[in-house]
Amino acid sequence: MNNPKISVVMSAFNAEKFIETSIESIIGQTYEDFEFLIINDGSSDKTLEIIEKFKKLDERIILIDRKKRGLIASLNEGISLSKGQYIARMDADDIAIPERLNVQLNYLIKNPSIDLVASNIIFFSNNKVTGISEFELFRTNKLKFYSNTIGLPHPTWMVRSNFYKKFNYNSKAVSVEDQDLLIRCHQSCKFSLLKNPLLFYRIHKKNNTYKYKLKQIYFLNLCRIRNTIHQRLFFYLPVIMIVFIVSCIFLILRVKNTNIKTDLNSKYQNLLNKLIKI
Repeated sequence: MNNPKISVVMSAFNAEKFIETSIESIIGQTYEDFEFLIINDGSSDKTLEIIEKFKKLDERIILIDRKKRGLIASLNEGISLSKGQYIARMDADDIAIPERLNVQLNYLIKNPSIDLVASNIIFFSNNKVTGISEFELFRTNKLKFYSNTIGLPHPTWMVRSNFYKKFNYNSKAVSVEDQDLLIRCHQSCKFSLLKNPLLFYRIHKKNNTYKYKLKQIYFLNLCRIRNTIHQRLFFYLPVIMIVFIVSCIFLILRVKNTNIKTDLNSKYQNLLNKLIKI
């Protein structure tokens, strides 16, 4: 096939329970000029078999099958093989709404100064919608930028291809590879967040465990410290340490600080039911 407009990159590891619906949500997009690179990251279940089944049905799917190397290595590999003018992220357990690629592509075409566009997300678990995110972006010259996570949900990213030519995912940023990249590139790139959600984000029990969340807080703190020292913004170091301590306290006390609205749950539940064919 000729070079596509968009490259969609997905890494999959033991995703047999969810990947079929995720793949269907991409190949069923209203925008069709794309390639779909799927890296099977050493799965030991039926993930590879499912991908191969779809590959036979859709020539846009490009399968990379190899031993396990982890998400960060998989993303960097898939991106390096991409041929599209734009690159979109996708996770093997999430579900994109049918218009996602079309909406984001049109936005980047109409806004040439924007390097990365993401969207809000619809949280769901066990095929039930639980709420819609209300993330917001903080200006890079504001204290909140250094004390809050950057509200650009990773699996909703679409970027211009030259974005990843300048920045790769850092292998040291385990579980916070997206935040680490955003922290490193924010001074030379422009981001945008679409208010309307374009992706159903699956909540897993393992991602709500104390150990997993503590790991994220720890590695995010290291990313912030590395960047602050690199940029010689030493006056932010006390703030970063205070945020780290407060985040740990919030985790212990089970205090949630994510803004979620629920007034549109029924609307998106109907859409989810159609996508998963309930």
